[in-house]
Amino acid sequence: VFVKDTSVVSAQVVPDQIKGLIKPLLTFLGSPPGIFAPLIYDGKIKGMLNIVGPNLTENDVPALQAFANQIAVALENTRLVGKLQSANEKLEIAYQKTLEGWVQALDLRDNDTEGHTLRTAETTVQLARFVGIPEVDLPDIRRGALLHDIGKMAIPDRILLKPGPLDPDEWEVMKKHPKTAYNWLSSIEY
Repeated sequence: VFVKDTSVVSAQVVPDQIKGLIKPLLTFLGSPPGIFAPLIYDGKIKGMLNIVGPNLTENDVPALQAFANQIAVALENTRLVGKLQSANEKLEIAYQKTLEGWVQALDLRDNDTEGHTLRTAETTVQLARFVGIPEVDLPDIRRGALLHDIGKMAIPDRILLKPGPLDPDEWEVMKKHPKTAYNWLSSIEY
């Protein structure tokens, strides 16, 4: 919207917190023309772009509105990126909790090793940090450590829970748990 005298309009649209700054500015500028362009995103007017200057004319409105539209797009993109980041963080937490749930299920099956997987994961992360693995890679290393025995879920109870030593055939079955885990997990991209 083009306004020939912005002094009256500015007093109406300017937030109370900065009205004290506008009056001296308008006193300095006089009563120049101005253009007011709404910033519309998320289906609502979220702000106003106001340009004041003695050389402004109605011919400047399309350019200012285009500029306001670009600002609105940038603000909307910022909002959407924030929502996406929040959703990603929630997904990351759900993924981690799912892995920990699998670990708990394994621990419930094999009471003798209860807590082993979590201890292994923490020790592995400490070791990785000690040898200089970048922090950004540590979550993946922790996930791998959490899942290192998940293939044991496929080991029959008669072998997994056997109180004495395993015979050679049972050891062959037990040695398959890493391959089983790989087969289960390799199709998961994340």
